[in-house]
Amino acid sequence: MKSTFIILLTSFLLISCGGNKYEKELLGKWFEINETSKLEFKKDSLILSDLTLVKSKWKANENEISIIIKNEFNDSIKSNSLKYKLENDTLTIRTNENIEFDEFKFVKAENFTDFIFKKNNVNISLEKNEKSQYLPTENKNGVKIFIENQKGKIKIKSEYSENLNNLENDIEKLLLDLSPYIIYQLDDLRTDSDTDESTIGKWIKINSYYSLFIDKEIPDLKISLIVEKLRKSKIKRIYRIYETKDNKFVDFDKLKGIKL
Repeated sequence: MKSTFIILLTSFLLISCGGNKYEKELLGKWFEINETSKLEFKKDSLILSDLTLVKSKWKANENEISIIIKNEFNDSIKSNSLKYKLENDTLTIRTNENIEFDEFKFVKAENFTDFIFKKNNVNISLEKNEKSQYLPTENKNGVKIFIENQKGKIKIKSEYSENLNNLENDIEKLLLDLSPYIIYQLDDLRTDSDTDESTIGKWIKINSYYSLFIDKEIPDLKISLIVEKLRKSKIKRIYRIYETKDNKFVDFDKLKGIKL
């Protein structure tokens, strides 16, 4: 599931180098707020999402990232630029000044897990587990659950709610977020006798899951009670997420976990 932003930029060849103070502020990894793409600004290159590009360069001033666009069909080159605004660890890029939906927001983070924690305002230290494996499913199909240790007190919330008392509503919000992407999947699942509700139920059973981000200080008994509560909702698959390191051979948004 590629971001609209990435689709707009994958044909760009970017020229220059990160040297002035504005370029230095942009150096690092930036994750799109909707979790579908990543920019990594380096001194000598810009990497878009998990795509491997020919070594390319870039430059920026106070409010523009300058680029050179190369047409793959006729090798013509023309200059262009993207307007941007940088506020703390949030980068806003506009690909068209006159179209509101061509605005994309990115958050600076060390890796995808760090970005997820920043986005959801949690502070969690994940356990390491050598037996954990990359989840065999789309990251976007999951509802994230955060179990945080706040100075000895346990705080539990989902990415949509401040507690676990609204799980069915959380699932509806997940489906709403995914609606542009899964419409064809729903059509493929639907039979003549199916209602919209039964078709959606099939999709949930096949594709959706909970991903649990659990602080390593949380006791197993508490985790078991939370898992039991989650299993009473429409989503039955549950994964516990463990520490995941960046891997250039794996999509940037892949997480490691174990099915519970």
